[in-house]
Amino acid sequence: GYVGGGKSYTEGHKDGFIHASEFKSYLKYCFLYCTLFEMFEDISDGDKRITKDEFVASAPLVLADAGIVREPEVLAKAFDAMDRNQGGFVLFDEFGRYIISEMDEEHKKKKRAAHGG
Repeated sequence: GYVGGGKSYTEGHKDGFIHASEFKSYLKYCFLYCTLFEMFEDISDGDKRITKDEFVASAPLVLADAGIVREPEVLAKAFDAMDRNQGGFVLFDEFGRYIISEMDEEHKKKKRAAHGG
């Protein structure tokens, strides 16, 4: 995605360079991308796609490292939601969207718990 110093692409600079104010965010996105890809590769059998069986069997171990704990039934439903075209495979971009949304949900839960909610 576009880093843009907190602004949308249409509002930010359009010169294609990462400016000093954006560099920290850029590094965070690079780290997140690498982490997600490593998780994806750990679940996949090397063919750059994940089947439902691979996801349900391997995801609990991989996701636990990110602090995400889900039951197999929940993971099976999550796979079906990720597999939008119902082709039986999840690709990296679909996987990444799911993990980021789960990480965001975990963050919100912790924040609510810390504030007594």
